[in-house]
This record gives sequence, C-alpha cells and structure tokens, in this order.
Amino acid sequence: MLHGTLVDDPFAWMRRTEDPDLIAYLAAENAWVDDGTAHLAELRATVERELGAVLPDEDVSAPHRRGAYDYRVRRPAGAQYPVHVRRPAGTDDTDEVLLDENELAEGHDFLEVGVVEPSPSGDLLAYSVDVDGSEVYTLRVRDLRTGRDLPDTVPGTYYGLAWAADGASLLYTTLDDAYRPDRVRQHVLGRPVDEDTVVWHEEDRRFELEVDVTRSGELARLVARSRDTTEVRLVPTNDLSAEPILVAGRVPGREYFVDHEPGEAGGHLVVLTDLDAPEYRVMRTPLATPGTASWVELLAHDPAVRVESADAIGGYVVVGERHAGVVRVRVLDGSGATVRLVEPDALGEVVRLADNDEQDVRAVRLVREGWVRPPAEVDHDLATGAENVVHVQAVARSLDGYRCETVHAVAADGVEVPAGDTSRARACSTATAPTSRAWTPSSGRTCCRCSTAG
Repeated sequence: MLHGTLVDDPFAWMRRTEDPDLIAYLAAENAWVDDGTAHLAELRATVERELGAVLPDEDVSAPHRRGAYDYRVRRPAGAQYPVHVRRPAGTDDTDEVLLDENELAEGHDFLEVGVVEPSPSGDLLAYSVDVDGSEVYTLRVRDLRTGRDLPDTVPGTYYGLAWAADGASLLYTTLDDAYRPDRVRQHVLGRPVDEDTVVWHEEDRRFELEVDVTRSGELARLVARSRDTTEVRLVPTNDLSAEPILVAGRVPGREYFVDHEPGEAGGHLVVLTDLDAPEYRVMRTPLATPGTASWVELLAHDPAVRVESADAIGGYVVVGERHAGVVRVRVLDGSGATVRLVEPDALGEVVRLADNDEQDVRAVRLVREGWVRPPAEVDHDLATGAENVVHVQAVARSLDGYRCETVHAVAADGVEVPAGDTSRARACSTATAPTSRAWTPSSGRTCCRCSTAG
C-alpha cells in the first residue's frame, strides 16, 4: 500500500535479505553474468595490468595544512589501503602515523573508512569504519598523544562530523530504517552513547542531513538536502549544545549553501544560491541577520555561466564555475569585483579548488589537471595570481604520446554539445580512432597536446 494505492511489487520479497531463496537467486544471477562474460577474462586481465602499471608502487598525496601540521595520505608499496600521516607544518620531520587502514583491515574481508577528522588542537582523531559494506560506520576517537583509542565507540553512524572547538564533544549523523541520515547527534567524550543528544531530527523523508565545520572553525554547518531544496542551520563550535541558527527556511525548489567569513559581530556568510538564478549567484549576509532579507549580491547571475561553489578564503571569495564547458576559478574581492579569472592551461584541462582547510592564508590551493595531464596541486597567490607547484601526481609512464581533441556534436534539437576525444598522437586527423572519450571544454576542433590543428 503506497499513499492509499495497492501496488503490486514483484520484488518486495527481496527486502528479506537473509532469505535463502534471495541468496540463491543472487548466486544464480552472478553465475549467469560470469558465464556471459567469460570470453572477456583475458581482456579484463590486460586492462587491469595496464591500469596498475600507470601508477607507481608507492604514492603520497600533497600536504594539506591544518593548524600546526601538514597532513598527507601515503600508499605504501604492496598495501591495499592508505596510511594517514602528518608532520609539523613546513618541516621535513619524519611522518607521524595517525591511522593505518591496513591495520584496521586485519581480520576483515572488507574495509571502508568514512571520516578521518583531527580535533582543532590536533591531539585527537575521530575516525569511522565500515567492515561489511553496509555504509554504516562505527565511530571511534584516537588519542594521538598516546596512539591509543579512547573507550568511546559510537555505532550506526554515517558520513560527516564536526568537532567542538575545545575537542570535548562532536556532532555526527545517524540513519533511520531506510538508511537515510535523519539525525544529527552530539557525543560528549567519556559519556555513554545512550546519553547523546539529538541536535536535529529531520522527519521529512525527502531530506537527508549532513554535518561539517566551516573553514573558519567557528561554526558547525548542518544541512538538510533534497533533490532541489536545502536548508542550513549553524551551531557555534564553542557551544555545540546551543540552539542551531536557521539561515533561511526551506522553500521548495530553492537551494543555498553557505561559508563563513569571520569578523566583528560574528562576521558574514557567503551564500551560493539559485534564488532567482537558475545557474546560481553569490550573495553575502551578516551572520547576525542571516535571512534572505539581508542577502546582498556579490556575483550576479549569468545564464551562460554555471556557478558551482563559493568559498571565503584569505579575505577573498573564490568561486568555482563552468562556462562553455570550461571549468575555471574566479577570484572576487570583498566588494564582489572580479580580481581575475583563473583559466585552464590548455583545452581538455580544468582548474578547480582543491582541499583548503585553512582560511587565513595568502594563497589558495588549486588543482590543474586534464585527460592527458596528471593532477597538479598549485598554491595560487590571491593577491598577485602567481602560482607555485606543490605536488604532481606521479605516473609510471609518459603521457606525451597522447593528445586531446575537442569537437562539437550537434544534438537533435540543434544545440552544439562540446565533446572530447583522447587518442594517441600518431597524427592529428579526424580519422584517428579515440582510445577514450569524455565531455571536455571545446571551442573548435583543436589538439591540446600537439601543435597541429585537427
């Protein structure tokens, strides 16, 4: 029965996940697939070998500063899972191992790590693990001064976490019987889990809850999100027990997202919204009066530009946007004036915001990458535009033998859709068969890794 209507659902019996008939059915289904794809076994093995040969045996991520430390993720040779490490910021000291996922995986056939969040002081690490593939995680807290886990164990959690400023408590999400994150709870370290308080219970089953901390570290950000509607509430991290601050009530079909600019009287919020702006625009509002009546426009709506993000960093607003298929970054000053547009280096490439955990910085971390260019993380000076390469993804083979060609495909309604072909650069001709294909920026039929027009 659904909304008063009797519905004949021939698959309803599959909800009984322990039913032997279901297990037998799935086994038969898998056997049918294996039989039908057996002739692809050699090809699968070849593709797997080639993909494995692209990346080096050992790898390490770019350093990301948070507080007094630079954090990295290492992938040791022969290991199935990564190792989370850190060292004092700006030093060449030996890495301190925070969390070795390979150790967590011992004794389990499966492991997925959900959150890995150091406390503001850097003394504690909240992390969560799923060992059966259900995407339901058990949350734990590790004392990084001793390397030992605290007694606190919180079962049944989901993605997202927000630390209190003093590291004495945290916010996390839990699931309902439909595996929907419907509650944000507060856990105080050292107290029983059954004493955890509910900060927000979302009863509308169309919405899921998310939680994290703004880059300023001053506010926990709680978001209710459906397919096309959002609602944001904020809790000061110096008092996670405080009543959440509603930014703007939900309106069907309206989305908005916020970041925090610290300052006097609580500072301001930078708001990305589709309010009267199908492709989104950027607004600002005082934290003290966050409602829509106080929203002031920083970046006007442009029907030709899709605005995808807006972050308050280093006294600027860094905007991620897409124009004519080109993914780029726009830097705004405090008045909303465009300081510069940061464009990709070549066709078939993008430039986008990387992880930026610090707010009071001179440079923003960006990623430059493309179909034939491994990701390169750069620090982009917000005042001058100068860039410094911090890290380039290592690859075990050269990509110089490949090219990226862009074309326009005309849809049935006459709209030109940018498309891209990546192929060996034996010759720049339309006859060259692409080895892979993807949607890419396009302003003509031009190669991005050879000097000849197609």
